[in-house]
This record gives sequence, structure tokens and C-alpha cells, in this order.
Amino acid sequence: PKPDRKPDLQIVLVDEDVNPRERAAVFNAIARNFDAAEDFMLITGVPLDTLDFTSYTMNLGSKMVLDAQTKGRAVGSAGVLAPAVNASAPAALLTTVADPREFAKAALGHRLAWGALLAVQTAGDGRALIEALVRRPEYANVRLIAAVSPDVPLEDDELLLWGIFTRFDCARDIIPAFVESRGAWTSCRGPLGIDATWKPGYPAPVENLPEVIARVSATHGPPPA
Repeated sequence: PKPDRKPDLQIVLVDEDVNPRERAAVFNAIARNFDAAEDFMLITGVPLDTLDFTSYTMNLGSKMVLDAQTKGRAVGSAGVLAPAVNASAPAALLTTVADPREFAKAALGHRLAWGALLAVQTAGDGRALIEALVRRPEYANVRLIAAVSPDVPLEDDELLLWGIFTRFDCARDIIPAFVESRGAWTSCRGPLGIDATWKPGYPAPVENLPEVIARVSATHGPPPA
């Protein structure tokens, strides 16, 4: 098992011809059909599994639904990204850089995965970074922009998904580019930012003891890479 796994409580709706076990197919459906203003639902104050630590409140938190089904309207496609994203410098500096190519100078890493998700590694303030990135025009057509900690490998599809969707609370850590309020109705617009960095107060990841790994490896061989 992954060292910090907990139940994944987000829901994505897709058409019946989309295989929900194929992550590329699911995220491509998000890229084609998801518009945060119409297709994002946040559900707060709901029961959560006891193992879910992201809300800081045992057994209580929030969930979200992304509707990536085909509709009778045009949503568009993911846009062209800048060459790189500065994820290591203080996020406040991002808004002062006019040329996106300047981001490459101190980048820790970034990746556009499956046409809908921009994942960025940062060792700094994930929320401040996301607040800056979701407002940048070159990322306007990206559906989801997520900040992850340096321990999450961008090149590993499975670990990237776990590193995002098991490390944030929907109500607190979702950061839309814009929010409109009309009476009691609230609408999110632009990319949905996700601060999925490891935060103070999260429990330490569970890790196997070295001597246990050594004994199991001696009996059954080393774990898969």
C-alpha cells in the first residue's frame, strides 16, 4: 500500500462509453466536457471515512463532483501551456513575471497530464502558488491545476493521482480562478486550483520498518519498483 493512502472520496461522472478504469480516458473527458461554472458540485459537512485526515475533523468533511459527461454545449479544449512553471520561488513573485519563459529559471517541475490536469511540484506555499497560477491567462483552458509536494513523482501516473486526490479537503483546498455570487447561488469559473501539498497537522505517513522490508525481501524478493 502507498504510505499515506486514505479513501478517495471525489466523484467524476463520465459517459457510458468512457472506461472509468482508464485514467487517460477520464481526464480527457474532463478536458472535453467539464466547465467549472456548470459542472462542479461541492458538498460540505458530510460523513467521511475515519482514515480521511485532510479535513482535520474526524469523520466529517467535504466531497466534490465533477460532471464530465457530454452536454449540448461547447466547452473547448485544454490550452497550450507555458514552457515551465516556477514552483520553488515565493508565489507572490509569480504575478510580477511578464514573460512565462522566466518561470523556467527556478522550476522544480511541472506536467500536463491527460489533457486536463496541470500538476506542479512546490516546496513552498502551495495555496499561494495555486492562487497565482489559476489567474494566469496561458492556463485559462486547463481544467485542473494542482500543487503537490516534492515527494510526489510527476512521472508516475498512479502516485501522482494519489498525491493529489488523497491530500486535500474539497471545501478548504479547492481554489477557483473566479467566484461569482448571486444571492445564495455561487458559481466557480476558470481553472479549479487544488492545493494538494502536505500541510502542517497532517499525520506522518505510515512507513514499513527497514527490518520488516529486509525480512520480506529475503523471503519473497524485493518489492516492485
